[in-house]
Amino acid sequence: MIQRKTTLIALLVVALFGMATAQKGYTYQVALNKMQGNRLAIKLTAPESSQPVVNFVFPEAVPGFYQKGLQFGRLVYDVRAFDAQRQPLPAEQISFNRWRIGNAQQLRYIEYEVEDVWSHKGYSRWPAAENLFVPGKACLLNPAALFGYIEGQENLPFYVYLTRPPGLFASSGLNLPADAGRDVFSAASYQELAGRPILYTDQEPLTFKVANTAFEIGVFSEKKAVNPQRIKAVLEPMFSALAQYMGGAFPVDKYAFLFFFYSGEAMPPAALEHRNSCVWVWPEQWDAKLMKAPNLEAGLKNAGFHEFLHCYAPLNIHSEEWQQFDFDNLSMSSHLWLYEGLTEYLNYHAQVNRKLISEEVFHWFVSDMLSGMKSYRTDISLTDMSRRVYGELAGEYDKAVFKSFMVCLALDIKLRQRSGGQSGLKHLAQHLAAKYGPNKAFKDSELFDVIAGMTHPEAGAFLKAHVGGAAPLPLEEIFGLVGYAYDPARNKVKPRDEATEEELALREQWLYGE
Repeated sequence: MIQRKTTLIALLVVALFGMATAQKGYTYQVALNKMQGNRLAIKLTAPESSQPVVNFVFPEAVPGFYQKGLQFGRLVYDVRAFDAQRQPLPAEQISFNRWRIGNAQQLRYIEYEVEDVWSHKGYSRWPAAENLFVPGKACLLNPAALFGYIEGQENLPFYVYLTRPPGLFASSGLNLPADAGRDVFSAASYQELAGRPILYTDQEPLTFKVANTAFEIGVFSEKKAVNPQRIKAVLEPMFSALAQYMGGAFPVDKYAFLFFFYSGEAMPPAALEHRNSCVWVWPEQWDAKLMKAPNLEAGLKNAGFHEFLHCYAPLNIHSEEWQQFDFDNLSMSSHLWLYEGLTEYLNYHAQVNRKLISEEVFHWFVSDMLSGMKSYRTDISLTDMSRRVYGELAGEYDKAVFKSFMVCLALDIKLRQRSGGQSGLKHLAQHLAAKYGPNKAFKDSELFDVIAGMTHPEAGAFLKAHVGGAAPLPLEEIFGLVGYAYDPARNKVKPRDEATEEELALREQWLYGE
């Protein structure tokens, strides 16, 4: 078995080398063990080009972070281009994230240096999407902040060779050995590459298995205040409960949690989901007010499901716009309500369903969402906001997420009502994930009809009115179905003492049904 694995690895390396020399894709080489200060030297063998001039680009937005204006290029230095004989070609920076390269038909190599954002916190937009280096101790590599692409050629394959610093362990959604001298992996496109973060750290990662999924926990903690065992003690029982909630299986075989805990002044928590991993940048010195939780364990319980549940939407349920994310000309699907609202709703519903939180605590979360959506513009549909989230409606994003949560809550109750309590929103998520999966996209204009066909015509009509249109949510009616009183003035819900048996039965099926 060992010999067979060695042969396969050798064949992979030969195949990758052959493709790279044919210049049909990108080959990146990074010597992490030769970091100078807080800078890494990056070497790229570039794909062939028939154009006289090309742009070498870093993205200004990445999937999962719904704002543009990322300035990765501000921490990219000394970009140089060469032909096959290593003669220099003209290279000129034309904006924060773009370099124009002349005589591009002769382009063979690009070399540059990348500095981590920790040295320039004023440039940071979202630390979970950026590179963080602690020489000799940790490297959090976010590929979109580390590797550029030739504009118009982002759908070519990428091959990456990383030489590790001695004594550091790797943690990733990729199947990398925890302890090795060199890592090699490939991606079919820049979008796939951007979703492959890696954490190198001086703490060995831990793994545990729940249902069909192997979970990996990678932790860097600057002052050793947090270790993987502490994280595992919280997450393992949580995901055992989530597996029961989702029917005993998840849509991924492996999932990695990558945590970077820093010392010093605390910043707002940052996390970012990827294909089968998520990155968290949190402070070691816990600030209960800033983190909205009394301690680390409570913070993990509040947010631990959310990033993982993105493996349903958008990772297995997504539109053509998301699947073919255009890094050069940003556009967005109409269905951000699904990607964020479904995820946040299932996060809290799973907890009350499996009795990780009480029904009263669930009411508090619902009330928070009601308060948060209050200032969302009443003249804009959620689909319109979603399409324009990278433009003039970026400021509505947070409020739209709150409203999307309430859309999903209302839809869940309606689905339970129409199915006699037997089927709800989590079942719809599972059916949609089975229908589409990671490599098949839905058409934006067809999703509501698809959902109606899977559930009930009333669900499609509801979504067209309250998501595709700007009709107010019928919250009093929806809450009344489960025997709750809704106070719009105070943004509160609570059980009604005079709830009927029918309402109580539907409430039980909604909150605690399989």
